[in-house]
Amino acid sequence: MSSDGPPWLAYDADGEIWFGGVPDRLLGHPEIRRRGINLTDALKPGVVFRAALDSPAFVVKVIDLDTEELPIYERLLSDIRSDLNHTVPSEIYRDGHPLLIMPYLNNLTSLLIKEGCTLDRLLDIFYQLVEGVEYLHDLRIAHLDICYGNVVTALPQDVPFHPEVAPRRVYLIDFNTSKRLTLGPGAQPAITLPPTQTPPPHGLKHFDPYSWDMYCLGRLFQDVMKVRHRN
Repeated sequence: MSSDGPPWLAYDADGEIWFGGVPDRLLGHPEIRRRGINLTDALKPGVVFRAALDSPAFVVKVIDLDTEELPIYERLLSDIRSDLNHTVPSEIYRDGHPLLIMPYLNNLTSLLIKEGCTLDRLLDIFYQLVEGVEYLHDLRIAHLDICYGNVVTALPQDVPFHPEVAPRRVYLIDFNTSKRLTLGPGAQPAITLPPTQTPPPHGLKHFDPYSWDMYCLGRLFQDVMKVRHRN
């Protein structure tokens, strides 16, 4: 494990870990202060923090150097203008421990409720997700943790604050367990799955990583349909 973490933990006045808090090293971080980002709480304790009340609002992620997330983001952000690339436009701050600074966007429920759960909207969401996963696979990158919580979207009201995002565009996030692979789809052998939010069927642990992404994508489609039927 990298000696500089994450996790970067916050502590309360009694010295106990405050899982929802922001650590002093981020509150006083020169780049966070220079940008005027007011981090308020943790989305993922010790790792992901947000400034949800600011306009524009941001998310700051402490990149784990023991994973492949940094080189994967470097590759994806180098081609951020591609219409096929569904990565959130972000910046990597490299002076000291790398930080990922990105717009604070919405979950899919916001898009489905505020924009309407029409058939056209659903088909557009599904198309964008397939397009984004296909783009990753063409680069021999497997996400490995595609799920409802790892998809965000920009609403029209976000664009004036974050002109780098597109309204109603769907983005994949969280490449913490993702892998760069030697071989492409159809040639890559099975790997041992990392921890994933989607339970593997029948307790299986080894999958073709590209096929696993597609399985998770199908489960994600089911979750989107459930949200539509509830609303």
